[in-house]
Amino acid sequence: AEALLLWALQRMSRDDIRKATSRDPETLEGWTLGPLVDCSLRLNIIQEETATALQLARDYRNLIHPGRAARKNTKCDRGTAHTAFGAVHRLISDLQQSPT
Repeated sequence: AEALLLWALQRMSRDDIRKATSRDPETLEGWTLGPLVDCSLRLNIIQEETATALQLARDYRNLIHPGRAARKNTKCDRGTAHTAFGAVHRLISDLQQSPT
C-alpha cells in the first residue's frame, strides 16, 4: 500500500502536495503509511472508505511485531489478513479510477 500511494503522490505536483499537507514533499519517499494515506485522501486520489480500510490494515500489519501483539492482546489471523488484503484492493480500484 505504501509503495502504491507513494507512486500516486510522485505523479502529483509538489505544489499540490504542499497545499494538502504540512509535510515537506521533498521528503515524500520517507513518509510512513499514515501521512501517505492522509495526503492521498486530501488530494482525492483515494476515497474516504479506502483511507479507513488502509488505516485498519496498518493496525493489523503492526501485529507482526510479537511485542505489540502481546501488549494489545490481539492476534494476526486469517480475518485480519483478509482485511489488509481488501484494503489494498480498494486502493488499487481507487488508483485505477484516479485521473493522476
